Amino acid sequence: MGKNKGKQFNIEKRATLSRMVAKGNKAKEIGDALGMDPTSVSRELKRNRTKTKETENDGTLCRSCLHKRGCTIKKVCGSLSCSQRCNGCKAVAKCRKYAEFACNRLNRFPFVCNGCPKEGYCPLE
Repeated sequence: MGKNKGKQFNIEKRATLSRMVAKGNKAKEIGDALGMDPTSVSRELKRNRTKTKETENDGTLCRSCLHKRGCTIKKVCGSLSCSQRCNGCKAVAKCRKYAEFACNRLNRFPFVCNGCPKEGYCPLE
């Protein structure tokens, strides 16, 4: 065996890592609990993250809009006979209130959505 015996991530360490990320622990706390460097923890998360939410592209602009949940805009498509809210309408190509949903959680530690308070309604994969 090499010098790094016991320093690699095994199944138990990955399970602990997953639980601690879901609780919201910092990289240093996780590293201390696993006996590893925080950068190793960070690299492990970034390297092994996968998409779990399958979002189909339904052709609507509203899917990735920040204001989707409370949107009440009507007649954006230009049809005077349309009485539906534009939220989810495939005919909507542009909207004056559109703001793209952005999340920094995927760019900074923990690099995953585990434990995110927005996980239930986030449009990101």
